[in-house]
Amino acid sequence: MKSNVLSFSIVLMVLVASAITTSAQDTKSWSTAGSTGTADKVDLNKIVYSNGIVSFPESPGTQLSSVRPVSFQLQTVQAVVRYNVTAADGLFFTSGRHCMGVRFRDDGNRARVFLRLIQSNLENGATTPLLTFDSNSFAPQPDFQVNSVSTNRIPFDFSHNTYYVEATLTKQQPIVTSIGAGRPALATVVLTRCLQF
Repeated sequence: MKSNVLSFSIVLMVLVASAITTSAQDTKSWSTAGSTGTADKVDLNKIVYSNGIVSFPESPGTQLSSVRPVSFQLQTVQAVVRYNVTAADGLFFTSGRHCMGVRFRDDGNRARVFLRLIQSNLENGATTPLLTFDSNSFAPQPDFQVNSVSTNRIPFDFSHNTYYVEATLTKQQPIVTSIGAGRPALATVVLTRCLQF
């Protein structure tokens, strides 16, 4: 009797593990590397794509921690990069919430990474922001971090709309030099059903 119960328990554990593995494999989230986006033409000379990351170019000694506070005038520099969202299986489900997970760098009050998931209607051209991510909502870090935002389930309809993520990198820097500038960067964006974030 004990061996039958043990055998049944082992079979049940294998089935549950198999179901969990299968459901995890069935969820094909949409994701992109920061370096795969398309920048506005006016912003192409402002940014660099390197190792999957999009950022502003850095000069030696540009980290804020290495700069003493002095009185100088700052200028704001922005670059916009867009990422086409395709119809991945993981975007379609009947209940739950959508999450946008982001790996980014925001090293202080002179840096910002701002993302919007936008729907563009094919018939009338209307654009609607569906989800926003603002790095200023999280504690700054000198290196990369991962955070996410969520919203109620989005009824994606690729027959009547296109979707894209618009990322705006913003830094402030002294007018005369880039030393002391913010260091915003974007490494990865994931859109999925809220499970792992």
